[in-house]
Amino acid sequence: MIIPIITPPESSSGFPQHPRLARLGKELFLLEMQGKLEVEGAKEGGFVGVLALDDSDKVTLRIGVHHLEGKIASLPKPLGILTKHKSDAGTTYEITEVVTKKIIFTKRPTPIVGHAGPLLQAN
Repeated sequence: MIIPIITPPESSSGFPQHPRLARLGKELFLLEMQGKLEVEGAKEGGFVGVLALDDSDKVTLRIGVHHLEGKIASLPKPLGILTKHKSDAGTTYEITEVVTKKIIFTKRPTPIVGHAGPLLQAN
């Protein structure tokens, strides 16, 4: 299964919607990485990389010319994704999703060898 990873656009409240979550089929996963993910250019709605899952639950993430390997693990406690609803009667919160698993990338990214990058021109 191959899933494109796209940074979510900002919501009407001005906050990004679930930037560290990925959906595989009907299930929502928390993405856990060591370090910082930097994206060049506009982040909202931009393509970040491709997440792939094979039959043995091995997860790979390709971001540009970098390759990360990960694994699926269960969360110690489920996380609830809440949606805030404001009305004249007051503010209510609705649980819209429950996250029970996470994808962990613990190793440093490895460069993809043989990737055809832009050609350098001699002056």
